[in-house]
Amino acid sequence: CTNVENGSPAPEFLWPEDVTQVRHDSFGYVMELRPARFCELSRLLVGRKVRFASYAVRVRAMLNLVSAFRILHNEGYAYQDLNDGNFFFDPQTGQCLICDNDNVAPSSVQTGVIGTPRFMAPEVVTRQTMPNGHSDRHSMSVLLFMLLLMRRENTASANELEILKKKNSAMAELNQNMQALAHHQRLET
Repeated sequence: CTNVENGSPAPEFLWPEDVTQVRHDSFGYVMELRPARFCELSRLLVGRKVRFASYAVRVRAMLNLVSAFRILHNEGYAYQDLNDGNFFFDPQTGQCLICDNDNVAPSSVQTGVIGTPRFMAPEVVTRQTMPNGHSDRHSMSVLLFMLLLMRRENTASANELEILKKKNSAMAELNQNMQALAHHQRLET
């Protein structure tokens, strides 16, 4: 209910607009419908009928996703259950939408959500900590790896690793640009 009152931290989040009455220890919520041009990440990872328009668009999608979560985390929230079922992308532009925001809470508040296997940080799996902004970053790295390779498995062949090494310098440059942008945005506020 607090999420509805506080509003979305960024336009990429399909944020709850209203909450139904609690009934039998559960509830529902209303959110904006996603436009039809957005495809589920799982459909893009299969890549048979729907693909990103180019590698540049795929990288833009990754940057948009990271940027949205940076805003969420900077506002003190944690998503707590990042997985490949919560994201939609416009394959032509790289714009992203993030759904299932009912489990978003202030980083120190637990919603009862632990996470999704394959995406959970090791410290959450071993119950050394509950999901938080730091464990969100681990889950994000798994998602970014999947987007780089465009497949669901969390492993890479030797050839794919070599390709990733070659693209590493471009990613390092993108990271520097993102850090410079974040620094510039902090100076403006």
